[in-house]
Amino acid sequence: MEGDVASRPFLAKLAKGRSFITNGTFLELDVASRQPGGTVVLDQPGKVQVRARAIGRADFQSLQLVFNGKVIHEVSRQASGGHFVAALEEMIDISGPGWLAVRIPTVREYDIRSRFLGSSTNILGKTLFAHTSPIYVSVAGRKVFQTAAAKELIARLQASVEQIRTKGIFRWADEKRSIIKIYERAISKLVEKIEARGAE
Repeated sequence: MEGDVASRPFLAKLAKGRSFITNGTFLELDVASRQPGGTVVLDQPGKVQVRARAIGRADFQSLQLVFNGKVIHEVSRQASGGHFVAALEEMIDISGPGWLAVRIPTVREYDIRSRFLGSSTNILGKTLFAHTSPIYVSVAGRKVFQTAAAKELIARLQASVEQIRTKGIFRWADEKRSIIKIYERAISKLVEKIEARGAE
């Protein structure tokens, strides 16, 4: 965020995908002067400039650049003044539409109840994770849509709705309904995209 930190602008940035998730490692990503949540528009396949950085007090091993879910570049972290840093600056060939993100590798399966010692863990003994939201790339007017990933996300959203219904504790019934509606809207949008894709 730029300027004063307040709830409304924070939520507006979050809704636009200008975010990353982490339990310790700070991530930065810039693709052709776009940040997470943004879109790089290419008239034809070509190269784009990628700059990324990870920084954290716990040893996160490496920084990975991901394109459409696959790691395409990885750099090791370096110790620096009591913390760890990894920096990536590359020209990346883009042959078709997709999305780019950076992450750190998760070396152990995450479990909220377990505690670990050593590298790749945070100060609470949890295995480290960090992943940016994507920067999208359209090529010649085409955008990427991964049907299998959308179907998997729908299944996870539906499972979350069931957990909210059976295990969620709310002060008022309206609170529960409003949360469920957010998930149902997301499911509906994904279903619409899958059906539109099938009609092409």
